[in-house]
Amino acid sequence: QGNCSKALQYHEKSLNMRINIYGHTDHPDIASSHHNMASAYYLQENYSKTLKHYEKSLNMQLSIYGHTDHPDIATSYNNIASVYNSQGEYSKALQHHEKSLNMRLNIYGHTDHPDIAFSYNNMASVYRSQGNYSKALQYHEKSLKMRLAVHQTAPHSDIFNSYLSLGDVSMSLFNFSSAVRYYQQSLCTLQLLSCDEKQLDSLRSMTDWSQPSITAGPVTTSNIDPLWLIHLYNMSICFIVYYFIPNMHHMVNVFQIL
Repeated sequence: QGNCSKALQYHEKSLNMRINIYGHTDHPDIASSHHNMASAYYLQENYSKTLKHYEKSLNMQLSIYGHTDHPDIATSYNNIASVYNSQGEYSKALQHHEKSLNMRLNIYGHTDHPDIAFSYNNMASVYRSQGNYSKALQYHEKSLKMRLAVHQTAPHSDIFNSYLSLGDVSMSLFNFSSAVRYYQQSLCTLQLLSCDEKQLDSLRSMTDWSQPSITAGPVTTSNIDPLWLIHLYNMSICFIVYYFIPNMHHMVNVFQIL
């Protein structure tokens, strides 16, 4: 429901009860409570307290599992990296994402796995924040390739997000033909996911130039999530540049005749 203050109250009660039960010893349940509190603080954008609790959770996990490769430890490194990325500390974010990625590769043995794909995706996001779009493209492509292998022919939100991210990064690289292709693939995946029809119609109307029967209605925050507006903006600019600008000289000739 988005009530982070209430969530924190209950997470603190849970943490205190677990400490009373296990007596300040390292225990997975206590580590889990610290993790949950960190997640609530992250939603409040209180990054100092977020880091404090994620690091407590990580240190406890390292004590419990004896510095061996473990999915929970890999997740903690990933979460700490996300906080650093939000703070603009990109080198620290990459360092922790690499630790998470390497641990996941050791755990899952270089097979296709959603967690490994997630690590590639998150590293791509950091490179994108740095403005290193070629690196971001490289890691988003790795993530997409693995997600397609994991989910096979089944549509999945992770695949949709990969196509969308690749479209945005291709836009940043001014590779409009690739951006169009990725955006179209994202829309196809979105349609297969049977998402909210209002959202789908808004996206389709701005990007599917092959269907003139669909008219573009007003896109506002009342019928679409604000994050979608950013993607819609990128999509619309991309399609305008790719489809209309190359033909502008024809349009000029028409106006001259008139």
